[in-house]
Amino acid sequence: MLGPTTVKNCLDDIQDIFHLEWLHVTGGEPFLFQNSLMEIIKIGKDHGISNIGTVTNAFWATSRDIAIRLLDKFKDAGLTGLCVSADSFHQAYIPLERIKNAIHAMKYLNLNGHSFVVSCFIGPTKRDSPQDKKTLAILEELKDFGIPLAEVFVRPLGKGLSVYGYGDNGSIDGPCEELCVCLGDIGFQEPQMVYVDPYGFVQICYGLTAGSIKKKSFKNILTEYESSQNTIIDTIAHIGPVGLLPLAEKMGYKKKNAYKNKCHLCYDARKFLIPYYPDTLSPQECYP
Repeated sequence: MLGPTTVKNCLDDIQDIFHLEWLHVTGGEPFLFQNSLMEIIKIGKDHGISNIGTVTNAFWATSRDIAIRLLDKFKDAGLTGLCVSADSFHQAYIPLERIKNAIHAMKYLNLNGHSFVVSCFIGPTKRDSPQDKKTLAILEELKDFGIPLAEVFVRPLGKGLSVYGYGDNGSIDGPCEELCVCLGDIGFQEPQMVYVDPYGFVQICYGLTAGSIKKKSFKNILTEYESSQNTIIDTIAHIGPVGLLPLAEKMGYKKKNAYKNKCHLCYDARKFLIPYYPDTLSPQECYP
């Protein structure tokens, strides 16, 4: 999670040219750093941002009373919405009762402007995997709370590749329809949301960086952004991930017999190209 001072500097830097509608603190698990999270939320409120959210697995919601007391403090600081993760992957470690406690607190405090449960499924259509069946059972227990549900799908990246793969391989042709971000209408030409990671990289997609606030001001990164200025980004934007193949093959990359989808191809080729485009393909954590 980005430190409060860095968040403030970024917001100060752009406040004369942009009015931000959203500030979303993601992770990992932001509630492991409650003091920093609180400060970031206050900074967002002080800058007039009306929608301030964060995400959690609700490990901290050990009782309803504890959940209410904690979220009440964050609501006073400026929090307007909470995304709670609930699915077979998270509930392997977090008791479902804690999810229920967190949702109860959200409802009790009317913290529902843009609060929802997000659940990860293995595939966009089939629900016959053991993991997806468990997720459906979890959601069945939560349905009476009346909280909106957001379904997301495992992408064939890193560890996700080991569980992705029910059904046929998808098409790898054509430009990307979406980027790997959680909010907003996102496209390569005019991204409506960026993600500033703890290292200062400004990502427009997972591991796809438009610049670093350690090398350039946040304002300049945003105002000077053009996909055409970056070989990797421009190739994906206009040709699609398949356009990365000849670029990578020239460096010795061996094309796989099949790819799960465009995202799989994109990530695999980018991982190979890191030594040649380290400024764009960062941070290293995105490519274990």
